[in-house]
Amino acid sequence: MNLRVPELLLGCLLTVAIFSIGVTLSPSFQHEVAGAHAETVDERLARYTGWLAVLTAGLVAASVTQFYFLNRAEKTS
Repeated sequence: MNLRVPELLLGCLLTVAIFSIGVTLSPSFQHEVAGAHAETVDERLARYTGWLAVLTAGLVAASVTQFYFLNRAEKTS
C-alpha cells in the first residue's frame, strides 16, 4: 500500500476542524448574557439532536463518496 500524504494530511486537518467547531459551539465555553433565560433540557436535547443529524449526514456523504471511489478503483483493476 502506498502512503498518500495529502489524503492523510487532509484527514487530520478535517478532524481538527470538526473538534474545534465542537469546542467553539459547546455550551460550557459560551458565556451567558445577563437577563437571558436559562436553556431548558428539552432545548439542549433538541440542539444536540440537530447537530447529531448534521454530523450523521456528513458521515453518509463520506461513505457514499468512499463507495464511489472504491467501485471506480475496482473497475480499473
